[in-house]
Amino acid sequence: AQEMLSSAITELNERRSSFNHDLAVASNALPEGVSVVGLSHDGEIISITIDTPLEGHALGYARTLVNSGMFEEVIVTRMSLQEDGQLRFVITIVTAD
Repeated sequence: AQEMLSSAITELNERRSSFNHDLAVASNALPEGVSVVGLSHDGEIISITIDTPLEGHALGYARTLVNSGMFEEVIVTRMSLQEDGQLRFVITIVTAD
């Protein structure tokens, strides 16, 4: 039982370390003028909601994430116009195993 618990704790620590690294890569890739307004994760899926005045910022951000080679898939899953004129994008990242 002790060995199983120890193994489970080790696996959780490895997953947390991997998630923190993925999040650091995604954060460092954010272009100037982009605001993160939401963040969620569910296992191997990270969803980042951003506001930006220009569509090109969001698409450039998605391309930078793809080009990093760190993620299995990057999907722009939603785009909407906010009352203040900002464009809101949800970018879904599938992390590599």
